[in-house]
Amino acid sequence: MELYFVPKENIIAKEIILDDEEVHHIYKVIRKREGDVIHITEGKGTIYTCRIESIDKKSIHCSIQDMNFYPRNSPSIKFIIPLLKNPGRFDLMLEKLTELGIDEFIPYRGDNTFDVPEKFSRWGKILITAIKQSNNPYLPRMHKTKTFEDSIGSVDLTTSIIFYGDINGQTFSSLDIEKFKNKHSIYLTVGPESDYSQKESMLLKESGAVGIKISNHRLRSETAAIAL
Repeated sequence: MELYFVPKENIIAKEIILDDEEVHHIYKVIRKREGDVIHITEGKGTIYTCRIESIDKKSIHCSIQDMNFYPRNSPSIKFIIPLLKNPGRFDLMLEKLTELGIDEFIPYRGDNTFDVPEKFSRWGKILITAIKQSNNPYLPRMHKTKTFEDSIGSVDLTTSIIFYGDINGQTFSSLDIEKFKNKHSIYLTVGPESDYSQKESMLLKESGAVGIKISNHRLRSETAAIAL
């Protein structure tokens, strides 16, 4: 199934209006025509089955034939994600984690992260492309960048648990899953290229975060994030 994305405001009663890049892709690349059926999501859990009613250079008007709502997985999975020196590696990390079903991203600047610019517009486009690629009807929420301390400090540990990549941590098979079944949210995090600072490692341990041994090898940040 080929999935397309529109913001919620483009859905009016029984009609959906596609514009911008989606028009070019549907008409010029996929070569859909009036009367053809396509599938669309607004990124909030619903996939709409639609019939193309009209096409012009700037927009495609579709009538909704059917809709299916898909409840979110529980618990919610959120990623406290380090800014990386190489923007391409950060983009890859966002793309793959979205395909795997992460619900929210909290980018962080830490003691060992590089001073790289935030590219929220670009990141938003990567998230949209990734949900379309993976037929995921949920567009992840991208938070504003925080410090590592603020990211960890904002987690409500009465209802959530934090897992982080740690070469000296527990293995997945040794985890007591029963301890986490009442948690509403799971937070995941990995260190940047130079790993956590000593202060950040101490903060994780003091917060009750659980270190997870992902591999016997040293991994790049994006590889560790995807594996976790």
